[in-house]
Amino acid sequence: IAAAKKLLKQELHLQVADGTLRIKRAEIYGFGKWTDVMFHFHDTGVNYFYGGNEAGKSTLQQFFLYMYNRV
Repeated sequence: IAAAKKLLKQELHLQVADGTLRIKRAEIYGFGKWTDVMFHFHDTGVNYFYGGNEAGKSTLQQFFLYMYNRV
């Protein structure tokens, strides 16, 4: 049961400052190809993702959309 709860738990840590919404960290315990991973984002500048086909870029985008729609 603990493992099942962990798979259902997804976290997206946000910060609002000066009217800007920033993603600080994403913890993904099971979403598409991503399992038990954590992404940290820079406080300034632009964060971008790159990789070959099937690297998980679109899956990460879908994760963000999924999490935004849960709020």
